[in-house]
Amino acid sequence: MKAVTTDFTRAIWESLGWEAFGVEDRIEIKAVTQDSREVKRGSAFFAYDGHNVKGKDFIWEAFDKHAIAVFVDREYKEEIFADSRYHPNLPIFFNPDFLRGAGRTIAFLFGEPSRFMSSIGVTGTNGKTTVAHSLYQALTHLHKPSMYIGTLGMEVSRHKSHTGMTTPDTVMLQSMLQQGHKQKALYACLETSSHGLAQGRLEGINFQIGIFTNLTQDHLDYHRNMDAYYRAKRRLFEYMLFSSRKQPESAKGAIICIDDEYGKKLYEWLKSQNPSFPVISLSQREKSADALVTDVEATFDGYSCVLLFAQKSYFIKTKLLGRFNLMNLSASYLALRCLGFGTEEALAAIHLVEPVPGRFEVLRGK
Repeated sequence: MKAVTTDFTRAIWESLGWEAFGVEDRIEIKAVTQDSREVKRGSAFFAYDGHNVKGKDFIWEAFDKHAIAVFVDREYKEEIFADSRYHPNLPIFFNPDFLRGAGRTIAFLFGEPSRFMSSIGVTGTNGKTTVAHSLYQALTHLHKPSMYIGTLGMEVSRHKSHTGMTTPDTVMLQSMLQQGHKQKALYACLETSSHGLAQGRLEGINFQIGIFTNLTQDHLDYHRNMDAYYRAKRRLFEYMLFSSRKQPESAKGAIICIDDEYGKKLYEWLKSQNPSFPVISLSQREKSADALVTDVEATFDGYSCVLLFAQKSYFIKTKLLGRFNLMNLSASYLALRCLGFGTEEALAAIHLVEPVPGRFEVLRGK
């Protein structure tokens, strides 16, 4: 359970799409949780559905523990009203778009920390950790206070903590972003997993940059098929479209690696939406790509390549091993450019990126 102190008024909850019962014009929320076991007096409980459970089944436990408010999907409204445990004085909020409403509300309760940072989302089967952490490193080298959240945990101002998952749940994620904001982070580099996207954990974050690395067969126990897996990944860019249509300057760019069929499909779909932000295709194979990785050379100390982009050539050299890491670092470089960094400073920062812990590290003998 995460502590907050927030005056939640009718004007606010109606603006976020909630229909309230058992509440008059305001409540004071002192803590936020998605786990009914953590509810205490003054807590707001968000009844998220799990993979095998329904959030609505846990609202009665939350009320028994004196929750100040319960937020639940409107799909369950009639069933809840018909339950013998229901009483008109119980403070229940319903929303027809629960995932979006819950995400935006939780963000609000934590002070909307992502409003004060440029958020960079990285999705794909492989490469998420390397791209997100490399960007975190590069921004730090550029003397920009930044944070990273992903498989390696959370890092902010060089302090690390363990999270146990690639994309934390919505409450934990907003709490982490709040911690980053308190430590003056200006950029948040986030791994956005398909599970996190499908479950709406990233709702409430306005992404300035979206990066897609690739899509290979994985997680089909959860997503059922490759098309559902792809649609979950696409949601990151749907977030960008949604926010940029409300605020045209909010999104700065999307970088899509098109060396697999799903990358090509995503690039073509996103371009067809006429976004207000640039969409850059990146490839090692497709000569028609907006950005092309070429002239690859390997040594014992790393790799180098030439990146052809916007009719210019950029030399990228790295300590990271593996040809695939040239794609990861090229995507990171293009993200820095979309964020407004100059050519030389962006390249210099990329050159300083160290191998990500546990990802193709070099172990040298004595």
